[in-house]
Amino acid sequence: MVIVLDICVHLWHIDSMTRKKINWKAALGLTVLTTIGAVLYRLGGYGHGYNTKIRDLGVPACCAVYFVFTQHWNWILVLCLGLLFASQTTYFKKKGSDAKWYNWLFVGLAFSISFLPYSLVVGNMAGFLYRTVIVTVFTVLWSEFIGRDTTEEMGRGAIQIATLPLL
Repeated sequence: MVIVLDICVHLWHIDSMTRKKINWKAALGLTVLTTIGAVLYRLGGYGHGYNTKIRDLGVPACCAVYFVFTQHWNWILVLCLGLLFASQTTYFKKKGSDAKWYNWLFVGLAFSISFLPYSLVVGNMAGFLYRTVIVTVFTVLWSEFIGRDTTEEMGRGAIQIATLPLL
């Protein structure tokens, strides 16, 4: 619950009267980017004429747009987005075998650890650790208990972007 509140804090600002107002621009932007990232993640795993690079490049591109949009761009993100690209390309399993819970654990960790250099530079290790736990646990549970490929893949794409405000 605390983590959900922390994400919400990034979408709210406090005016001089200490009344909270939602930053609709940030909330809408994050929602749109999360949706686009989810769709691109799914398209990259769909096959049938769609190249996997749609996923591999699409999710990092959405993350880059988020950081530019929120004016939190730092050049270390070039490294982070390269690491995120690499994390999209594997399920840490042998080709042709089914992914197990521990494969999803490594996938979630890879998604998360991609942003370690950024967190070190900006000094937000608490946010990084919160995000790592959320993304990793979500990836494992979502991938193990959701039976539909489309829903499963869109969820994995969405969580990567929806949790960016924690960084």
